[in-house]
Amino acid sequence: MSRVPRGRSIYEGVPVHCFGVDVHSNPVRFSLAPLKVLREVNDFTSLTELFKRFDVVHVHAPTFYSYPALYSKLGITGWGLAKRLVKTPAVWTFHGHLNLIARYAQAIYNEMKYAEEKTAVSKEAAKALGVEWIPNGVNTQRFKPLGPSEIVEAKRRFNVPEGKVVVLMTARWVPRKGHDILVEALTKLSEAERIKVYVMFVGPLDVGYIKYHDEVVRRLVKLGVGYGEFFVKFEDLPLVYNVCDVFVHPARAEGDPLVLPEAMACGKPCVISSSCSYSRIINGVNGFVANSVEGLSSYLRVLIHDEGLRKSLGKRALETALKYDWARINELYMKLYLRALYTQRH
Repeated sequence: MSRVPRGRSIYEGVPVHCFGVDVHSNPVRFSLAPLKVLREVNDFTSLTELFKRFDVVHVHAPTFYSYPALYSKLGITGWGLAKRLVKTPAVWTFHGHLNLIARYAQAIYNEMKYAEEKTAVSKEAAKALGVEWIPNGVNTQRFKPLGPSEIVEAKRRFNVPEGKVVVLMTARWVPRKGHDILVEALTKLSEAERIKVYVMFVGPLDVGYIKYHDEVVRRLVKLGVGYGEFFVKFEDLPLVYNVCDVFVHPARAEGDPLVLPEAMACGKPCVISSSCSYSRIINGVNGFVANSVEGLSSYLRVLIHDEGLRKSLGKRALETALKYDWARINELYMKLYLRALYTQRH
């Protein structure tokens, strides 16, 4: 849903109908308990009509954010009941992280039961749920390394200062993404090393996390680290990745985030936290995986000083990303769609 608007649209030449809400920016407060039941009824009614128009439904899961108790205790879901009523086969893909499985295991299992085929984008989550692993892909025609002159022009566009090691973090401003962890890691660098760094934050700020954002920025300013904040359109993301020297993702929990293959496809070394559960970054080969704030700081220190290492890691990161082009990933999903159709008819 972060890539496609609600309703019917054309994405990469393919007609897409996206049904759902963005739980981060949706103005309806989920604490309004009576409305949860009404939303479930609305989902059931709307989806019943929607599913009649399609041969296969692909569910982006989990879908229980506003009413996990209904999923856990009653074992029902709006889309699941609609799917059974209409008899439309479904492919279910879990996009969440391991912490969600630990916290909402019963809700997730009750949701899974409605689908003929079940997958997860994270290898660790797929193993925990006992489902097939199909990772997120990347459009390597869109996300790719740019030439020197194009990078210079992109730096001018975003007012990136010359002579700095640009550290990029592309993430929504929520604590789970770990902006504060990055700042904590920067505190462990020397003053001379921090002066070399320019941090780019790209991502939306939601009203509920303004205090979190302000505290992160306050600490960064106190450290004397240069930074910039940007909200970038999707079509301009390849420019942002190409501007950076190092991509960081110090999240507290993740489920195969799209930003990592995108950065890798642009030939950038990535430093991630071990909590990201991202199996395609091999420590010291095509990036670094930090087990602690101290580890994150150490890897940043090495990359700040070693341009050759940044380039070699970035080259291998690109080689890894090319193996996961969406064209290959989509072939795997097409096989699942056909299997779901066959299972439903037999």
